[in-house]
Amino acid sequence: MKKKICIIILSIVIVCSLLSGCGDKHTAIIMKNAKDFTLTQEISESFKLENYGIQSYAFLKYIQENLPGRIAGTEKEKEMASFISAILLNGGYSEKDIKLNSFDIEEGVPMMDTSGENIFDGGEDSQSSQNIEVIKEGQSKKTIIVGAHYDSAGTHGVDDNGSGVAVALESALRMIDVETPYTIKYVFFGAEETGMHGSKEYVNSLTKKEKDNIVLMINIDSIIILY
Repeated sequence: MKKKICIIILSIVIVCSLLSGCGDKHTAIIMKNAKDFTLTQEISESFKLENYGIQSYAFLKYIQENLPGRIAGTEKEKEMASFISAILLNGGYSEKDIKLNSFDIEEGVPMMDTSGENIFDGGEDSQSSQNIEVIKEGQSKKTIIVGAHYDSAGTHGVDDNGSGVAVALESALRMIDVETPYTIKYVFFGAEETGMHGSKEYVNSLTKKEKDNIVLMINIDSIIILY
């Protein structure tokens, strides 16, 4: 009887390890790619400039030219996750400051109509996505959350929501050495266009204490004007 119980327990442990291992594998690859990422000259130069908006523009231009079709769960979405992590690393945050939390998603259709022109498939679908969180510690545990989703609906996704990501990234870099009364958590959500999976996953991951400490949440989405 004891032998059977041990076998059952061992089987459960193995299955759980296998299930969690896929997510760990994806996040490990994303972080490795982030550490190996080579900044463009324009992005590198933007780090040296004090004018507001220069960094955001450089980030957004890179997204436009290199990261179209960031459909939830696809290769392009994961490339975007590596890009975000790379900017944070190069901007002064350490690897331990950045949390990559992977979660499973079912294959879904982006919320917006993808019947127009300039539609991209995003590459191979892993049916998993990830949230990226970076914490800027404040004088208290009271927390302001600044969020932006980084997947797109099969288009270039510059307005929705490369614009929000770019501004959130610049804000995170500018606030890194600023003394603040509250802690600021910058959260980049994956898999939003297919049903707000990233934000739901993030909320469900919070403890009651963490929820009680939240002062407000600022969501940055679709903030540029297209002519």
